[in-house]
Amino acid sequence: MPRVSVVITSYNYGRHLGQAVESVLAQTLTDLEVLVVDDGSTDDTLEVARRYEAADPRVTVIAQENSGQPAIPRNRATERAVGEYVLCLDADDHLAPDVLALCVAELDADPAAGMAYPTTQMVGAREQRLSIVEWGVERLALCNFLPCPTLFRREAWVAAKGYNLNVRGYEDWDLWLGIAEAGWTGRPAREAIYFYRQHDDGGLCEQARPHDQRLKAQVVVNRSGVFTDLQLEWAHGVLAGHASALAIDGAQPGHVPQFAEEPVPLGAASVSADPAVRAAWLRSGSDDVVSPFGGGPLADLLGLAQRLDYSEVRDERGAVVARRRAKDPVLFPVPALRADASDAERATALAAAAEQLLVAAALRAPTLDPRRTAGFLGLREDALGPILQGAVAVVESGAADVSAADAPVIGAVARLVRAERTVAGDRAGADRAANVARAAARAGLEGARTVTVLAYGDELVADPTLLSSYGDAFGAQDDVTLVIATDDPATLSGAVVAAGLDSDASPDMLAVTAAPAIVDAVFSRRAVGAAPRFDDTTVPALRALVAAAA
Repeated sequence: MPRVSVVITSYNYGRHLGQAVESVLAQTLTDLEVLVVDDGSTDDTLEVARRYEAADPRVTVIAQENSGQPAIPRNRATERAVGEYVLCLDADDHLAPDVLALCVAELDADPAAGMAYPTTQMVGAREQRLSIVEWGVERLALCNFLPCPTLFRREAWVAAKGYNLNVRGYEDWDLWLGIAEAGWTGRPAREAIYFYRQHDDGGLCEQARPHDQRLKAQVVVNRSGVFTDLQLEWAHGVLAGHASALAIDGAQPGHVPQFAEEPVPLGAASVSADPAVRAAWLRSGSDDVVSPFGGGPLADLLGLAQRLDYSEVRDERGAVVARRRAKDPVLFPVPALRADASDAERATALAAAAEQLLVAAALRAPTLDPRRTAGFLGLREDALGPILQGAVAVVESGAADVSAADAPVIGAVARLVRAERTVAGDRAGADRAANVARAAARAGLEGARTVTVLAYGDELVADPTLLSSYGDAFGAQDDVTLVIATDDPATLSGAVVAAGLDSDASPDMLAVTAAPAIVDAVFSRRAVGAAPRFDDTTVPALRALVAAAA
C-alpha cells in the first residue's frame, strides 16, 4: 500500500498535465500512487492521462463529466486514495523532486500535525517566490496562506468531512480550517518547492473575487469552531443580506474581518466537551479536574487563564485539559489538578509552576534587568551581554551536549529561558530549554546510566560500611551510576577494591572532581542538596527509587 496518494485534477489542461504527472513520478519518495481525474475536459486531457496510466502502474485515471468545481473531483479521488497522506495538485502546476519526502518527514515528526505545506514559486505570467508563513490557526482564520498542494493526513480529511462544495474558489482554505477545527496543526516544509502557474486571468481564486464577501462568510459558517462569536455573527448577517453586516469587510479580498473583543472579567469561563457547543473553552480528557487554588471548579481556573490571555491548560502530568476556541495554544503556567492526584504530585506541579513564575518575575523590572540577571547567572554585569547571547543561542538550539566547562552558565541560562518561555505560554520553547538544562546538569557524566546517585569520596573512604551497603544493594545489571565526588581518586580506588566492588558484577561507578548540579539522589549521611538522601539504613527505599526512575 503506497504511503502517499497524489490527486491531479484537470479540466482542459492537457497541455500542462504531462509536466504535472512527471513531476510526481520523479519524486525522491517513490512509495506513491497518482490518481488523475479528467473533469470532463474537451481537449486531450484524457488521452494524455491514459498514456501515463499505460506506462506506469502507479497511475490511475478517473474520467467523469464536468463538475464545475475542483472540490468534487478532489473529494472523489481522495475517497479512492489508499495512501496515509494525500496531496492534491492542479494539472497546470508541478512539484520539485523532494516535495513529498520533505512534507512526509514533517508529518512523521509530529503526530499532532495534520498538514505540511511547501514554499510557493510562481511561474508563468508572474515569477516570484513567496515567503512561507509560520503556522497559526488565528492567522489561518484571517486569510489563507497554505497552497493547494499541502500534504494532509487522510484521516484529517475525513475528520473535516472533505472539501465543501459551497465555497468555490476558497475550497482549499475551507478544508485547511476544517482540519484545524478538528484539532490538527500544520507544519511548514521550508525547503519543499511547489511551482504555481500564474495565468493572465488570475485563475479560479481571482474569478471568486466578485463573490469574496459571501464566500468568506460561508467559510466562517462552515468552520465556525475556529472563528469568534462576533465573526460568526457577521457571517450570518452577510449570508442573510443584512446591510450592517455587508458594510463590514476585511482589509482586502480573502481576509475575514477582525473584531475587538471585550476584556473578559474574572470569573468562571464557559467550557464544554462538545465542539458543537460554542463555549469559550473546549475540554478534553477527563472532566474530573479542578483548580489548584483551593480545589475550585475547572471553570474558575479557565476564567483566570482567559483573563490573562492564555489559551491552553494542562494537568500536572502534562495532558491537555482544555483549549480556547479560535485561539493558538498559549500554555497557562499553572496546571489544573486531577481530583485523584496525590499530595506529592500536586506539590511537585505547583512548586515547578511557582519556580518558573518567580524566576521570570524576579529578573524583570519590567524588562530583563541586567543587574538581577547577572546575579542570577553568577556573572559580572559588564560580561553579561556576549556570554548571555551565546548561551541563549545554545539553549534555543536545544543542544543535547554541553561541555563541562560551559555547563554552569549554560545550565543557569537554560533555567532562565525555561522560566520565561513557561510564563509566555511557549511549551515547545520551555521544553527545549529544559532539555538543555538537563544536558548541562549531566555535563561530565557522559556514560552514566539513567539514574545518577551522588556520593562523596572522603566519606566512603572514612566509612567503608556505607560503600559496602551500596554494593550489596546494586550490581552491574542495575541502570544506576554511583557518581563519587573526590579530589583523591587513588585513595578512593583502594577503598573500592577493599570493598570488593572492582569486578564485572559490581555496580556502575564514576569518579568526578566536582559534584554535579543535578542528580536523582544522594547516598550520604550528610544533609546536602535538594535531592532525596539515603544511607545504609535506607537502601531499600533507594532501590525502589531507582526501579521507578529507570
